[in-house]
Amino acid sequence: MNRNYLIGLGVSVFVLGLLALGAWYFFEIYDTVSYVAPSREAQVNDYLALDRWLRDQGIPVQVHDSGDLSLLARSPQGRIFIQASLFRWSYGTSEYLSRWIERGGLLFLSLDFGRYMDLDLGLESSGVYAFIEEFGISLDQGTALPGTTYDSDSPSYDRSRAFSLLEPHADARLMLDWSGIARMVEVRRGRGALIVTGRPNFLSSYNIERPPNSRLAWGIFGSGTLGASDPQDEGWLFIRGQTRVQGILGSLFRQGNFTVLLISAVVLILICLWAVIPVFGLVRGDEEGSAKPLRERFLAEGRFLRRYRALDLYRQVYMREIRRGLARRRGLRDEEDQRLWMEETMKDCDMGLLRKIMYHEPAGPGEFPALVGLYKTILERI
Repeated sequence: MNRNYLIGLGVSVFVLGLLALGAWYFFEIYDTVSYVAPSREAQVNDYLALDRWLRDQGIPVQVHDSGDLSLLARSPQGRIFIQASLFRWSYGTSEYLSRWIERGGLLFLSLDFGRYMDLDLGLESSGVYAFIEEFGISLDQGTALPGTTYDSDSPSYDRSRAFSLLEPHADARLMLDWSGIARMVEVRRGRGALIVTGRPNFLSSYNIERPPNSRLAWGIFGSGTLGASDPQDEGWLFIRGQTRVQGILGSLFRQGNFTVLLISAVVLILICLWAVIPVFGLVRGDEEGSAKPLRERFLAEGRFLRRYRALDLYRQVYMREIRRGLARRRGLRDEEDQRLWMEETMKDCDMGLLRKIMYHEPAGPGEFPALVGLYKTILERI
């Protein structure tokens, strides 16, 4: 092997060894925590973790964005989750659900009207208020008691809702938060049960991992500890909405100043227009150009070719066009046939010049302009 190659290989190995040694002593590899944004599926569905959890446990889950009595009548599920603002409470719904609960159904009712409209007006107009009163449930103001402190063992209830019983009875159960206020109520009737609460914050994907929330969720949706004593095997029917995912414009308008954005856009548009629009004023017409520069250009080219005795380039171009025209229009592809055609057609021309064209003979002194004229005549007659 070449000695220079061996020296270069040794130097390279030595340098790489020094780099590796320096990296070993001066650099450190350690774990870092990086934020990974939730997937679009998780952003749209606040209860994605609950859905996957139930499906992993073999409990079927069916979700609808809205519902009415006809949907309930067609559904085989024995356990139903209803978000009140997305359910059309028509005539006969209360009677149907009461009989359905008595036969063993479990209804989880989420009263979420307060975010979008007046709470009492929304409940009374829809019929939900009369329905929960039929089960002996009263809706109260959700005010925390003074002097209470937060308890981490309490589930994440909706603190804007508070419940009480119209009259105490053994088949009802109140679930209190850390302030001692009932945030969820369960009433059994027949073989089934009704569970009423506000917005089920403890079921969201961000909260369900807390032990108090997961225990409460499993007691309602999994083990059957709360609700119906004999839950059916058809799984859960969820009537709930989806969260609208904010796009880049929505985030910009929500976090930025729209006035500044509008002014900046107007200024940018004006600058762009000023850059592309010509200077204002009368348009100056361009004078008609004369043919003198073009003529002088050709004369200069001709003088150059004549000086170096290369005027035959013009003749070659003309001859190539003549042969191409005879082959395409007259069907004469053989060179001898083309010569015969030119002799017959150009009898009225100078035969000496024609012979120089046919046999590529050099032009004599002063004959070049006449040859060019004869070339043009031949092209016209083709």
